[in-house]
Amino acid sequence: MVRIKKESTKYNKLYWIRMKNNPEMYRKRKESNKRWRDKNKEQINIKAVEYRKNNLEEVRKKNREYGRLKEYEKARGYHKKWYQKNKEAVRVKSKETYDKNIMNPVWKQKELLRCRLKYKKFKEKYKESRKKYYKTQNGRMNMRKHVWDRRAREKEVVHLFTKEQWIDKLKKTKGICKSCMKNVGENNLTLDHINPLSKAKKEEIYTIDDIDAICKSCNSKKSNKLIV
Repeated sequence: MVRIKKESTKYNKLYWIRMKNNPEMYRKRKESNKRWRDKNKEQINIKAVEYRKNNLEEVRKKNREYGRLKEYEKARGYHKKWYQKNKEAVRVKSKETYDKNIMNPVWKQKELLRCRLKYKKFKEKYKESRKKYYKTQNGRMNMRKHVWDRRAREKEVVHLFTKEQWIDKLKKTKGICKSCMKNVGENNLTLDHINPLSKAKKEEIYTIDDIDAICKSCNSKKSNKLIV
């Protein structure tokens, strides 16, 4: 039995060497494998899940070993390409998982712990990527919107305008401050509540018409005054 196994292994190696040297033969084999995988996709997935459950430690060990290989960067590039192709499907699946388990305190605790460990492991990379992102226009706008919404929650008022509406408002100003009429540039204009947040009633709603785009200097001078 052992002898036959060795011979078959040797035959397989020779077969693959011959196939790789023959591009047409290799292409046909690849296409037939792809057709078979597409046909038996569900069975393959079921077997893969079963195998992982039964051999979890072995799978993890192999994954760790694979991660240390020189082909790590190659695999990373492949996963990036795959993610770009299936981005929407991944988001839908993640949302389904989140909605399914949001009321489960055990799952929430596990997810929180996983995120914390991941952040600790890649803390420096997260910081660098965040810095680069906040230098982009989209990043700056998201950061500002986040700060405005947080202040609104603290004051118990509601912001009913989107980031896109604010960008449109900035474009209409052409970088000119509405208060001092100086051209300071779109990036130097700040959000001003016409009715100051400190004087707003509880659960007051602010739409895009209830805010102005003025420069930092004018915004500081106005403070919490109500200018009609």
